[in-house]
Amino acid sequence: MDMKRIERIFFLVFLLLDLFLLSVYSEGMAETVKLNSSSSQAQNIKARLEKDHISYKGKFSDEKSTGYYLSGVQDDFSESLAKELPKLNAAVIPSLVADQNHMLSGKLSRETFFDQKKAAKEAAALLKGKDIPFARNYRYLAARSSFGKTNPVITCAQSYEGIPFFDDTASLTLQLKENDGRLSASSYQMQRLSDVQPLREKQALISEEQAITTLYLNNRLPLNAKITQRNLGYSRILKVRERNVYVPVWSVEVEASGVNTTEMVNAISNSVITQSTVPKIED
Repeated sequence: MDMKRIERIFFLVFLLLDLFLLSVYSEGMAETVKLNSSSSQAQNIKARLEKDHISYKGKFSDEKSTGYYLSGVQDDFSESLAKELPKLNAAVIPSLVADQNHMLSGKLSRETFFDQKKAAKEAAALLKGKDIPFARNYRYLAARSSFGKTNPVITCAQSYEGIPFFDDTASLTLQLKENDGRLSASSYQMQRLSDVQPLREKQALISEEQAITTLYLNNRLPLNAKITQRNLGYSRILKVRERNVYVPVWSVEVEASGVNTTEMVNAISNSVITQSTVPKIED
């Protein structure tokens, strides 16, 4: 690909991103007006949650961090995998299969057992081994792992400056199955991001407490609900040709009337993310 074409593609990416961010900013400003007019509500969020019988563990942090709008390309493994093969256990190489959806599948050299209390340590040991290509780029993600009877799974994710990606495009998953009363995995599936780079300068992010307040004021926390998790990570919001655009979000798991939902707040604009599909721009 010549340099002029590359320049045109990046110009298009930044132009479309600016337009997208302008709309997000406008929504965020509208949201800010609403929050400012309800400052007393925000200051008393804990009391209001208690009044509405919305439960949670621990306390909401008011600490603020920083993050970026990021872009990255989904690896199709056509070239990158070849460089990884010399680093792998020879026994697992024949099992590697990359499909047209940028998914890499493979088998482990042996059945690997996991215990919920030791999962972080057990996953770290697996990622340091030679069974999984690119494993050094992933970290165990407790927020996306499950040990229940329904769909138990170990999830690992890529990260950028310590903030993980809450997105399939940067995930490594190991489906667990019961084996003699224990949970184990023998294979995995992986998607990987390459050429991850900031699209704008580093920006201040809202705190966990602010994110909960925003959800409450936007009626996203039902009466008698239970907040089971709240975590900061990157989520995909836009796809421009082969590049994905990601934004830091507060992801909040909510259980109400036996139904589990995931609510997300843009950690830069402090606005609730309501769209479930990722806009795609091909031209």
